[in-house]
Amino acid sequence: MKFFDFLDDLDRLINKVMDKIDRMIRDLDKEINRLDSTLKSFDRMIEESERRIIPVDIIDEGNRLVILADLPGFEKDEIDVYISGKDLLVIKAERKERFGIRRRIEKYYRSIKLPSYADIDNIKVRYKNGVLEIIVPLKRRKIKIE
Repeated sequence: MKFFDFLDDLDRLINKVMDKIDRMIRDLDKEINRLDSTLKSFDRMIEESERRIIPVDIIDEGNRLVILADLPGFEKDEIDVYISGKDLLVIKAERKERFGIRRRIEKYYRSIKLPSYADIDNIKVRYKNGVLEIIVPLKRRKIKIE
């Protein structure tokens, strides 16, 4: 009988160990899923942080605004300039680069609120040597003082 008692004890011990291993595997699986979720969230944060603000100079010349945006290394077809709403000038630039098997997307963005007297129908845009030049004519009306 002692031998069978020993086998019963051994069987219970093996079952406890197997239960413990099962719990450890489930816990490990939960941690792997949590880590995967955290890494995906981190990837989204990195992607969002890669969107950079375009540095600009805005010069008021009285009858026009001259906006100079630094975009070195971009091609013209990688740059978009448009008016959003009534008076928001938007500049976007995006380029894709490959480094071996890795791919990187650089995104740049800038929005500039134009004055209500900007002549948005006659805006001119040029791109040369990494500098985007935007000429915004102004329709200021001088008010006569009596």
